[in-house]
Amino acid sequence: MRSKWYYSSLGDNTLPSQVPEYDWISCTYEETQGGVNTTVGSWEIPCKTPQGHDNLWTKLKPSLYRGKLGCSMKSSTYIHVAYIFTYIYTKDWRNIDDVRRVLSAIRSLDIEGTIYYSPDKQKLLGMGGSIYISRQGERFSITPIGWRWHEQETS
Repeated sequence: MRSKWYYSSLGDNTLPSQVPEYDWISCTYEETQGGVNTTVGSWEIPCKTPQGHDNLWTKLKPSLYRGKLGCSMKSSTYIHVAYIFTYIYTKDWRNIDDVRRVLSAIRSLDIEGTIYYSPDKQKLLGMGGSIYISRQGERFSITPIGWRWHEQETS
């Protein structure tokens, strides 16, 4: 079954909880290459409540459109597990400076707690797990899956 998407422009104040008939709400600051993009990756920010999730969307969206975050973001519109996730995309998971810059921008918005980073290619290949993890602040570390991923993809 295909996912249903709600595309949110800069002037659109729709919140994730307001469009439950869609699977995802998304917005784009900068287009990436068309088709399947194997270099894109995302910081994955979990939230436990719909209200907290809407607040997170409200914090992130203006920063995305000012060019402070990555190239795009998407958010689930309903709770399907214990958490609702928002994904902040970067163009290239191999560009550590940009991955770090986006993490710094996320943290500058007072977003705390553990967040994860995964390349989309992992998901396309059906592989689970994240390659980076940031438990707090602007620091992040590579995970065991990340070490294997880097060896496989950069050799």
